[in-house]
Amino acid sequence: MKKYGEKYKNPGNAFVINFDVGKHKIYPLVVLIILIILSFFKISEVEFDKNMMNIEAKGLESIRLNQKILDEFEFSPDNTIFISDNLVEAKGLYNKLKSLNIFSEVDSIIAYIPETEFQIERLKNANEMKNLKFRKSEFDLKKLKSEINKINFSLSKAALSLSLIGKRN
Repeated sequence: MKKYGEKYKNPGNAFVINFDVGKHKIYPLVVLIILIILSFFKISEVEFDKNMMNIEAKGLESIRLNQKILDEFEFSPDNTIFISDNLVEAKGLYNKLKSLNIFSEVDSIIAYIPETEFQIERLKNANEMKNLKFRKSEFDLKKLKSEINKINFSLSKAALSLSLIGKRN
C-alpha cells in the first residue's frame, strides 16, 4: 500500500490500480485497437447540431427572449458571408442581395467606397492641394501654449464649479 502523506486520507483499495503495463503490454494495445475499430463503425452516426439554441440549457429566460425576438421581428439567427476578390463582382453581388427581400440586413464595404468618378475627382483635388504653395505665416508657439493653458484653466474651473453644485443636491 502506498503512503499518501499526513494530509491525505488513505483512499482504500477502491482507488488503487495495481496493473503493471510494462509486464502486460499486449492487453492495453488490444483494448485500444478494439476501441478504434468500434469507433469507425459509429463515426457515421455522429451529427453536429448547428442550432446553438438546442445546445443551451432548457428554460433559460435569455433563450425564451431570443426566440421571442426571432418570432416578432422575423429575424433569422443564421448569418451568411460572401467573399469576393473582384470589386465589380462584389458591387453586383451587394446590389442583388440588397434587392432581395429574404435578407434582413446586408452589409458590405462597397457601401463605403465611392463611385469611380468621385474617386478620380477627389484624387485630382488632392493633387492640386498637394502642389499648392503656402506662404509661411508667423507662428508664435509661446502664445499658443499660453492660450491653451488659459482654456485648460477655464475648463477646470467650470468642472470644479459644476461638481460643487452637484454635491449640494
